[in-house]
Amino acid sequence: MVSKIVIIIIVVFLVLAVLIPFGLTIAGIHIIDLGRVKNGAQEGNVLLRTEIGGKEWKNVALSDDPRVSFPREIFTVAFHPTQPDVMYSGGKASGLLRSTTQGTSWKKADINGKILASDADIYAIRISPRDPRVIYAAVFQQKRGRVMKSMDGGSSFQEIYSVSRDRAGVFDIFLNPYDENFILVGTGEGGVLESRDGGTRWRTVHWFGESVTQIAANPVLLNQMYAALGNGTLWKTSDGGLTWTEITPSRSPGNGKFIPYTPPLSPFSFIGGGSSDSGLGKFAQDPRRFNQIFVATKEGIFRSSDSGATWRPLGIVVPREILPAGAIAQGAQAEEIFVGIASRLYKTENGGVDWSFNALPSAARITGIFIHPQKPNVIFVTLKK
Repeated sequence: MVSKIVIIIIVVFLVLAVLIPFGLTIAGIHIIDLGRVKNGAQEGNVLLRTEIGGKEWKNVALSDDPRVSFPREIFTVAFHPTQPDVMYSGGKASGLLRSTTQGTSWKKADINGKILASDADIYAIRISPRDPRVIYAAVFQQKRGRVMKSMDGGSSFQEIYSVSRDRAGVFDIFLNPYDENFILVGTGEGGVLESRDGGTRWRTVHWFGESVTQIAANPVLLNQMYAALGNGTLWKTSDGGLTWTEITPSRSPGNGKFIPYTPPLSPFSFIGGGSSDSGLGKFAQDPRRFNQIFVATKEGIFRSSDSGATWRPLGIVVPREILPAGAIAQGAQAEEIFVGIASRLYKTENGGVDWSFNALPSAARITGIFIHPQKPNVIFVTLKK
């Protein structure tokens, strides 16, 4: 008799567990929306794609064969400026990857010769908006960081720069959108190097005591440059590299001036406050308003509208345990900003006043956000466990 009662209770519980969520969904009430993922197990995700602004995510495979997986880490995604279906990506031991399907599937790029190794680490890919046949790539192969250049849309590459010692990388490239011959590179040796003739000749802009992980410049005022260092600081020059000033958002004198914000009382951490030890994660420059830059630090996201002279926090209230922020990107609209914190993609459409978020169907942390410039609803995020 007791066993029958237990069985009846279990059956009733299972029926309610199915019917209640179903009924709430029919009524338009969602208990929690974690998004959905197609094509692949969640544990193996390193690159996710959405084409509806973040509501449904697809685990992007290396090829049309679902048995073939992506490299274990992707560092960069680049979009062809005139052919919206064509994209490039690269990561750890990946070589150059190419897609002709807006990133729904990927294959190894067919490259003539062996200048660019098929198992090279690819840290950055830059395609000239003026002449898409010109592509630059920051790679690590044969124990050294190198800069590769293609003049035929990626069919072949030539090496135009190499670091001077083993185990040092080239981590980032800035390509002037108005001049495909003007490039800056940041190296693991601490170098900021400039070429104004497409890599034939190089000028040393500055040597830092730390590796340069990100590099940027104002394409209108080329003497204004930014360098993010491996020690978590952000530096700026306005005279072409003769003098540099640290502009990391901080309350400390001498750094970028911090404009304080009083957070609401909450059991959560407020991302916006600053301290002298707030390490820099990522920084991004507005592609339309060059004096506007964003930085993601251990304490959150900061915005400057005067090239780093002053900073304001973007007020996101998040659970303490999901800090720090790992990625930031400017959206298609002027006040649209995307931020990746842990496995959540945050979005604001009014410059940080209001925020919404989607929790990705993965426990891995977001390390990069890449928005298709011609199809802004198509978004890619890179992940790392």
